[in-house]
Amino acid sequence: MQATEKMQRFAETYNLKLVDTGAEKIAVGKFGEIADMDDLDGSLRLRIIPADRAAEVDKALRIRFRLAETGGLRLKVKFYAESIWYFDPNNGAESRLAFKISGVRSRARRVLSPERREKMIAVLAAAREARKAAV
Repeated sequence: MQATEKMQRFAETYNLKLVDTGAEKIAVGKFGEIADMDDLDGSLRLRIIPADRAAEVDKALRIRFRLAETGGLRLKVKFYAESIWYFDPNNGAESRLAFKISGVRSRARRVLSPERREKMIAVLAAAREARKAAV
């Protein structure tokens, strides 16, 4: 399944890993997920859902509900501790809040200077030679 253009741009902007559920591609976190809602508004959907059922997880979800409410996200559905919110992917503050609430993490970006890159190549080449000599 192809990610929508909007979700793909969002994932590239924030360096997110998208998971294919079969129906859509989503960014998954510990307490929720971010997905495209496929509408003309341009919003993305933040689902606050538990990974497993436990009393402390429900408490965490209710705390995240209050964070989303005070953070200015737009509520679509609330059912017990689970909820669905809309947010603008072009608004950096709302996007960061969605990451914080859902637990979605961006992948680390490694930017190496040319000197550091050459040094790492030399160290890896030396390690390969040492391994070959040991065998």
